[in-house]
Amino acid sequence: MDIVIIIGLIVLGIILFALEVFVIPGISIAGISATISFAFAIYYAFTHFGMTVGFIALGGSALGCLIILFFVTHNKIIEKIALKKDLSGNVNSSNERNISSGDKGETVTRVALIGMAKINGNTIEVKSIDGFINEGTPILVDRIEGGRILIKKQLSNS
Repeated sequence: MDIVIIIGLIVLGIILFALEVFVIPGISIAGISATISFAFAIYYAFTHFGMTVGFIALGGSALGCLIILFFVTHNKIIEKIALKKDLSGNVNSSNERNISSGDKGETVTRVALIGMAKINGNTIEVKSIDGFINEGTPILVDRIEGGRILIKKQLSNS
């Protein structure tokens, strides 16, 4: 009967370990329960059967976890449940539609690489390609890439 308890706790621990790793990642009830199950099975084996059975229980627990990891990762089970979609869309604001390369404007906030600027009457988020630009500085739209408006300081002769 004692051997059945030890084997049952180890099997329960392996099942809970698999749940923790592949279904509920992070430190959760399944992981804590798996640790308690393994610990109690190993403790029970050491106290009731001695060193040999204790080390067999310890090795069996570790080997069981490794077998589960190997089985799941090499039989493409993860690929069947993994997400394979790539997000390819971008935010395309209606304010950005009437802004094009070469438009002029003025920064509303300090553009510390990203900030706000007023271009063609629209206050919009912009990114500086010139580094830091102070508030109220005349700017020029250099280009638009992936929905992001890239600006630079407007030269005084432009």
